[in-house]
Formats: sequence, C-alpha cells, structure tokens
Amino acid sequence: MNVRQVLEQLKEGKITQEEAVLLLKDMKESVVKTTQYNNGVVLVEMADVQNKNMFSKELITGLIRTFEEINQNDSCKVVILAGSRNYFACGGNEEGLLELYNGTAKMTDFGVYELPLKCRVPVIAAMNGHAIGGGWCLGMFCDFVLLGSECSYTCNHMRYGFTPGDGATFIFKEKMDINVAQEILYTGKTYKGFQLAEKGVSLTIVSKKEVLTEAKALADEIAQAPLKSLILLKEHMTQEIREKLDQVVEKEWENQKKTLSNNPIVLKNILGAFDAKEPISQLVPLNSVKKGKPIFWIHGDEGELDSLYSIAKELEYPVYGLRIVKYIEHEPRFTNIQILACDYVEQIKKKQSKGPYRLGGYSIGGLIAYEIVRQLQMQGEEVDTLLLIQAPNAEKIMESRKSDYDFLLQGVNRTLIGRNQENQNELSQVLIKPDEATGEDSESYLARLIEIGKERGLSLSISEGELWDMFWQRFQIKKHLFEMILKLLPLPHPNMVNCYYCTSSTEEYYGALESYFMRDTPIQLGLMDADKYWNELMDKVVTKEIAATNQFTAMYEPQFREQLIQYCSEVYNSQKKE
Repeated sequence: MNVRQVLEQLKEGKITQEEAVLLLKDMKESVVKTTQYNNGVVLVEMADVQNKNMFSKELITGLIRTFEEINQNDSCKVVILAGSRNYFACGGNEEGLLELYNGTAKMTDFGVYELPLKCRVPVIAAMNGHAIGGGWCLGMFCDFVLLGSECSYTCNHMRYGFTPGDGATFIFKEKMDINVAQEILYTGKTYKGFQLAEKGVSLTIVSKKEVLTEAKALADEIAQAPLKSLILLKEHMTQEIREKLDQVVEKEWENQKKTLSNNPIVLKNILGAFDAKEPISQLVPLNSVKKGKPIFWIHGDEGELDSLYSIAKELEYPVYGLRIVKYIEHEPRFTNIQILACDYVEQIKKKQSKGPYRLGGYSIGGLIAYEIVRQLQMQGEEVDTLLLIQAPNAEKIMESRKSDYDFLLQGVNRTLIGRNQENQNELSQVLIKPDEATGEDSESYLARLIEIGKERGLSLSISEGELWDMFWQRFQIKKHLFEMILKLLPLPHPNMVNCYYCTSSTEEYYGALESYFMRDTPIQLGLMDADKYWNELMDKVVTKEIAATNQFTAMYEPQFREQLIQYCSEVYNSQKKE
C-alpha cells in the first residue's frame, strides 16, 4: 500500500485517522507505483518524474521489490510496465555511471534489465515516453514492446565512448532485424518511434497517447488465460534467452572494463552529459608574466595556492594555479582523484588547447598533477614536465588518517607560521599548543583556536566569523582530499615525461614543532619512501633535496623557498623558451 492508497482509504472511511498515522509513519512515497485490476492485470509505473526515471538506487530497489511481490502474487496474470509523463526510463544516473567508471560497481550487480524476463508472467512494455540506454534495454526485455511514434529511443553507450551493456548486444538482435540492431548499437543514434517504424522494426508503434491504451487492451486479452498456462508458456518462450543471457552479459562487462573503467575520455563525456555543475575550482594567474609557454601548478592539501605565489612570481614564465574555491557536500568530484583531475584537465585546456604541457603540484596537488598527466597522455597529448614539490607517497596517505581536531590545529598554526615567516626563531611564542584550546566539537574547537590566534597576529583585518568560515572551508577540503580514493594508475607512456621531484632533505616530518601539530593521531608518514614511489611510476625522475628544519613547514622557510625558486628556474630555463 502506498501513500495515495492510505489517504484514499482514510477518505472513504475504511480506516481511522489513528490507523492512517501508523501506516504512514516512516513510509516514503515510492518511485515505483503499482495498480492491480480485478482481471489480474497489474500496472507498474516508474514515477521518478524529477529524475526522468534514471536508474537511481531508489528506482532500482523499487523495481526489484515490485517484481518480487508480483512473483508471489497468485492473482496477477500479466504486467504492464510503463513510465510517467515524458519518460519511460533513462538508464544509469550520474552516480551509477561514476561507480562503473571507478570500478566500485559493475553492470551485472543489479540486473534491472532482466527483471521483466525473470518475471513469471508476461510483461508488456508500454514505452509511452523517451527511453535511453539501459532504459530502452529494460523495455526490450519485456515480452511485448509498444513504442510511441513521437518518443525518442537511443542505446547511447557508444556515444559516451564505451561498449554497450545491459544485455543490449543480445536482446536487440533478438527483437529486431540484425542490420537495424547493429546500426542502433554501433552509432548510439537517437530515433523517433516513427523512424524505427520506417526501418521496418517488428515492434508495435502507435502514437504516444495510444501506447497505454493499446497495452491495456493487450493485457486484458492475455489475462483471460489461466495463470498456470501463462506461467508455463512464459517459461518456455524465454528459456533460450535466459540460458544465453548470463554469458553474454559477462562478455559485455569484460568489454566495458576495457572501455569504461578509468577512461578519462568517457569520464568527461559522462560528466558533460548531466546538468552544468557549480564550479569547485578556479584557474588563477600566480604571476604577472604574459608571454611564454604557460606552467600549470596544482594547489596544496587545503585546496589553496598561498605557498606557491611567492615561488611563481620569481619565474620568467606565466604560471597559473588551480585552487579549490568551494567544498560541496556529496560532490562526486571529491570522491576520486581521477574525477577531480578530469575537472582540472578541462580548465587547463581552456587556457592551452594543445600540448606539450608543463605541470606541477604541491603536496597532494602533486598526486592530482600526475593523474592529469595520465589523462592528457590518454587523450594523445604530450606533457614535457611534471614538477612535484613535497608530493607524498599516495599509498602512505591512504594508510594514515588524522582526526578533525588535528586538521584544524594544523590549519590555524600553519597560517600563523605564514604570518611569521621572517621570525622563525620566535614561533614557539606564537603557535598554539593542543592543550590551550578546548571545545565540545569541531566547530567550537575551531572557534577557540581562532580566538587565541587573533591574539597572536592571525589577522588584523578579518573578523573572527570570517576567519571561521575560511578555516572551516579549508578543513572540509583537506579532510575530503585525504579521504578520497588516491590510488594512482600507471601512465600510458611513463618514459615520455620528465619528472622533477623536489623535497626537503630532512626525515623529520614535524621536527621541533611536533607538539604544535598533533593532538590525537600519530605522525603523518606521507613523505616516507616518496622518492622511491615516484621512481616506480615514471622512468625519468630527477630528485632534488633542499635543506629544511622539517617536512611539514618547509615551504614557509625562507632558505627552502629561495633554493626552490632557483631550482624551478633551472628546470624551466633548461627548456626552450616559446
């Protein structure tokens, strides 16, 4: 029983108000609605209107649950599967496609497309709206298929750049002429129902407004037969398809692993197919140089470029930095390094459309820069230079985690160090010790850190409220950069990029400042074995070690910065100016 039915029974006096409240408690309106008629016909409507009946988890679970109930329903003889408004079904949503791309899910996990096939009674697809990708496949696996002449139909996997799945390579050949089926699958074109009729497709094609009427008329005829006979005939008529389907789908998935998983071109097509997103990153100039071949540097672990400005302004080439301007909760681009890098590649190409490219990254930005190299190489582009500054070992980053309190403490104290770069010997009088600040939760702890920091020169021009917003944003970015999947994939051409790895010579991570950066968790081991790590990923890695008191604050030490500027100049000046 759904919400509408509960309210109707309440209105008709069949249940009391108290009973209605109990029934409605914790009940969510399903995106799959069922209506059963007295003659054994059950109408199943996919009704996620807002999301155009894309295969969200809600729609998938709703369909699975509905067909399970139908298979247990001895009064159901035939099913009509229909869409709502202008859409029958639109296949995978962005979340689902990204899970396939990341390898965290595979096409065969749910098998939505085969629900009508495995239903014990006949299923009629009343495709009274547009059907896209897996949505069209779902309809084609029904026993009877009715299309709307004005509606659009496409099996668009190849338009994204990956091979078809959802049983498409099997069922389209079963239901259509082989030549038409191949055209549909190879081209990924969109067809109106009347265009398919002109091609002689042997499916019932009527006007959109007549689809459901025709489906109900057919269902009424079928429902006149005994249930047992319908079940036996359905089992017999679909036996050959069911026996072959599993093997076909496994082969489809093997092909999709080669064409879909971790393919940056496909990723770009997936992201581009959905509505425009709120920008999370921004490409900004780091110096005033206009002429020459540009250099692109990626932000540090808080998404900011603060420590890179002083380096870039001393170089003779235009340097641009990518920074994160906004953390957005549940944003897919913060879950996987490949997805985030795809966003950055697009911005870089707006500034420089063709290679060779010169890239760099600081801290975690070095990992992202490496992934950008990989994606550019897969697109056939050349990358001259990859400059990695204090770039960690990704495997060590994934092994170690900090508490929220440590992230906040480090963020405020590192800013205090930045404010006192010329007075390194007096840092002990400025930095905040963990036991100086208390708070019941992360928010109140940060407020106390800022209150103390203001007294020690954190900022004279920004209010505590503005500082809280700034540090909280940076904290969210850093936390999620550390939590996202940072596993790096091999370069297509590891011998075609010159990598310059610059790090501090000391093995001390926090050094004498350790007591100012740790409250709850062990020392971060991100730079351990980093040199070895990068040498395993690329063939041509030159390592430069520069003296510093510790690894964590090296970029704020004047001597380290001076030598880093000199080294960057040597690297870029060794290449031909353009």
